[in-house]
Parts: sequence; structure tokens; C-alpha cells
Amino acid sequence: AGWAALARNNFEVVLTDLKMPGIDGLTLLARIRERQPDVEVVMLTAHGTVDTAVQAMRHGAFDYLQKPIGSLEELRLL
Repeated sequence: AGWAALARNNFEVVLTDLKMPGIDGLTLLARIRERQPDVEVVMLTAHGTVDTAVQAMRHGAFDYLQKPIGSLEELRLL
């Protein structure tokens, strides 16, 4: 559903999880970069590793956050 929304609309920011059914966050990040390279993508995960953080940043993620996020204010500031 998120991918379909990206095909129909332009977004400034996408918040996505690393692990999702059907597609992982790194694959989604690559697809977003191809279709809308100016969108800032923030990866969220409860299963983060240094390797996935490095991969996300190399592929153009704006940031990579561990869940749970400290507060909504922290997310707003980001």
C-alpha cells in the first residue's frame, strides 16, 4: 500500500521499517531513490545492526533509528 501511495503522490519524507512483510526496508529505499530521489527516507527498526545501518546510509537514507523512538518530539526534530 505504501509503494502504491508513492506511485500516486509526491512526499517529502518517508518513514519505513526495516523488516516488513513482502518487502524489506532496504529494497524499498532503493526503489524510492529510483522513483523519487529527493524524498528523505528515515529507516526505523527494532532489529538493527551496524551492517544494516551502514547499508541504509550508503543507499541514501536520511537517518536510521532504533525502536522504540524516545519521543515524538525526537522524531519531529529529526
